[in-house]
Amino acid sequence: MFPDQYPDKLVRQGETIDQALPCRFYPNSRSRGMKKVKDGNEVDVQYTISMPEETPNLAVGEIVTGYDERGNVIVWNDTIAIFHHGHFHCVAYV
Repeated sequence: MFPDQYPDKLVRQGETIDQALPCRFYPNSRSRGMKKVKDGNEVDVQYTISMPEETPNLAVGEIVTGYDERGNVIVWNDTIAIFHHGHFHCVAYV
């Protein structure tokens, strides 16, 4: 049996968990050294998020909340630092 490729959920501000985007959160090790501006200060990016290729575009600065497969919060009301639509999947950083 194969594990689900995108077990986590990404919820955009103003949407519900039922409208969540499937994804997989990876801790900072993949995004080491990347920075974003938050509240006027430069902070490290905490997670890399992989998503299916058909994921709609996420705007830089868009506020999102992430949940793991058990429903626990991974990130709460954090902002998208970078979003990239790749050939086989999408990647975002928060």
